[in-house]
Amino acid sequence: MIDPISRLQFSQLLPDLDRLLASSGFSAFDGYGAVGDNSGPNQVAMFLGERLGTRSVASLRNRTWLWDALRQAGYATLKAEDGCVLNSNMIASMRPRTTHGAQLERLFCYAFDEPNCLGDKLAADVLVDYAEQFMSSYHQSSTPWAAFLHFTDGHEDSHTGAGLLDAPLRRLLGGGALRTELEEDTLVVVASDHGLHYGSYFTTDAGRFERASPLLRMRLPSKLRAQRGVSLPIVNRLACVTAFDIYHTLADVFGVTLPPKGVFSPGMSLLRPVPLTRGCAETGIPPSICADLRPARYQRPSSSSSSSSSS
Repeated sequence: MIDPISRLQFSQLLPDLDRLLASSGFSAFDGYGAVGDNSGPNQVAMFLGERLGTRSVASLRNRTWLWDALRQAGYATLKAEDGCVLNSNMIASMRPRTTHGAQLERLFCYAFDEPNCLGDKLAADVLVDYAEQFMSSYHQSSTPWAAFLHFTDGHEDSHTGAGLLDAPLRRLLGGGALRTELEEDTLVVVASDHGLHYGSYFTTDAGRFERASPLLRMRLPSKLRAQRGVSLPIVNRLACVTAFDIYHTLADVFGVTLPPKGVFSPGMSLLRPVPLTRGCAETGIPPSICADLRPARYQRPSSSSSSSSSS
């Protein structure tokens, strides 16, 4: 996960990774929309499949998150961020119960008034190095694994930090000894939870549209396509989809039963065709963000207003 970045910003700031994904069989979902104003509700939808009723993500710690279900199913699990604030609304604040990731907390996480320092190496490179070791080790031992990597470099309004992710993520997804495994055995999801939601640009219609239009690229492993005869239907690339659908897709692919009985979760697996008539109400997108997904069209000034302004 890249937090935050919009689809347009992704193409502009990470052009090499964008080209790599396009040439490597990733499906792009251009109807993907945010379900909340900030990270909390979008990440809860993606990893828990529920709506966030309060500001506090930590209050949901004892629920069965996706990594909990996978760990119970025998997966080695990793959840880590390359930067976080412990007293925040981010997922790291609740310390997910994964087999790996907590080891990085002292390196990446800090109180807001005590920023961390990683020397002369990008935090993203450190996280990628750790993830590669994790994946390689469990691949060699034939243990199933699931890694949830969260890159927070875009949380600043100059649009500079997210661009630094181009090389590390391209290295992770496009090179090295793990490339064949990622293509054959691994479901890969490249997503953001929302677009940039602060700064001067966000005050414009275009800025709010980008906040509501996060990134979603996905590739199914070749072995899964062959063994189960499944694919990502082309129609879904233009349909209205959200983080709830990512959650249901991951549960479908991994074969875990989620959400728990009695918990309603909007969304559906993207391995099945999504109706193009599907709208915001069916997908969990609130009315305010739904409105931002329909930016106001430019209105040509009337001749009378043009003449009055020139006079």
